Amino acid sequence: MSNQSFLELVLDRQGNVKRVIWDPEGIIRDSNFLSSMGMDPKVWLEAAEECYSRHKAVQRTFLRGRNLPSLRFRFRPTAKGEIIATGTMIPSRNRETPGIPLEGAVMGWAHDLNNLFTIMTQAIDLMENKALSGKDIDGEIKRIRRGALKARNITEWIVRLLKGSSLFESIPFAATLVLEEMADMLAASMRGVCLKLKVAPECHRAILFGVPEDLGRVVFNLSINASQAIRDSKARYGTVSITCSTSYSRRGKVLRLEIADDGPGMEAHQIKRILYDGSPNPRGHGIGISVVKDLVRQLGGSIDATSSIGQGTRFFLDLPVMKEIGHQEPLERKGSERIGLMIPKKHAKLYGSFLSAWGYRVFEIPSRDHLEHYWDELDLLIAWHEDMGTPMDTAGRLITFGDEGSGADFIVPVTRNDLGLMLQCLDQPRIIPEGSAPMGDR
Repeated sequence: MSNQSFLELVLDRQGNVKRVIWDPEGIIRDSNFLSSMGMDPKVWLEAAEECYSRHKAVQRTFLRGRNLPSLRFRFRPTAKGEIIATGTMIPSRNRETPGIPLEGAVMGWAHDLNNLFTIMTQAIDLMENKALSGKDIDGEIKRIRRGALKARNITEWIVRLLKGSSLFESIPFAATLVLEEMADMLAASMRGVCLKLKVAPECHRAILFGVPEDLGRVVFNLSINASQAIRDSKARYGTVSITCSTSYSRRGKVLRLEIADDGPGMEAHQIKRILYDGSPNPRGHGIGISVVKDLVRQLGGSIDATSSIGQGTRFFLDLPVMKEIGHQEPLERKGSERIGLMIPKKHAKLYGSFLSAWGYRVFEIPSRDHLEHYWDELDLLIAWHEDMGTPMDTAGRLITFGDEGSGADFIVPVTRNDLGLMLQCLDQPRIIPEGSAPMGDR
């Protein structure tokens, strides 16, 4: 990885941010960015005070756990009595993803892309058949679009890694959003195999910490492998079930995922070889398991499996729960309206993907300056609170989204229930701010 800075700030002597010089990742959008990045605020404050009082450069390294890159900040005094703090990642000798060898990561990405292209190809075939018979093809078009967006996200991640990205994609997130979106995408692609998702109500309140796409890749790979095992067997028809519940371990509360199939199963030594050695058997089952194990570790969890001939295979994942939100009744609203997301990209990926699975057309808006291009296109705008420095000069339904203490209508992490509440705004009359330009009649 390169030594290119990912963040450059102007601080006062107390370590508070006065101005932002360079922040391509949008890190300072988070008002409590030190904690969100896993950095000790006390060390940050001491470094700023030492730099100011001694009027010399000070350097500090922040270790953030074995699965996250360490960060190095250099504090430099200025003639105006300010401090410039420049952050870089500690270079990796082998240019590897933290915890995942580059060769294994590439194999995993290739496997994911191949599965996505298979799903999209099947959706295209089904769309062609429906079109010839005059049936509605809207569902297949949406599935192809979601597959293409996920493929784009994977390629973006590869490019960011190889360019030495700061990899600040880890966020608190509601795991059930990822599970439901993955299940929706997979359900129509498993020819002859039924996919079932069962989620205990309390799981909607469980918040994990990590990269949401990592959990999606784990569920995606294990489900695809299970369906392939069923189709390769003599039965060719069967069921893959994903069950989500919560339990307790020695480390505290965990979210437990069980991904099971009723396929041919394997002997004990075969499942042991796949699970612990990551080696596929001669027919190819288990491809991607080594990558799955690394992704589970990235999420701080563990994986186990059981299998027997004729009884199918079960994978068990225990993922640590970061925190739980208050009890909320699940609420859904589905539609096809157009929704704009002017929020940090790492959040937009998760929430936009789930909204797309519900059938909404989602547009990612880079900044306030781009809003004028969407005035006549959006039914709802969800904007990051700190981008709302002045009242919006666009009409329509608007929701502000941010962190605790920001004054936003909703705070992160957003759950399925929160999204449902947001979408209720689509059923309410529009309030056009005085002096704003209407978004057009729809």
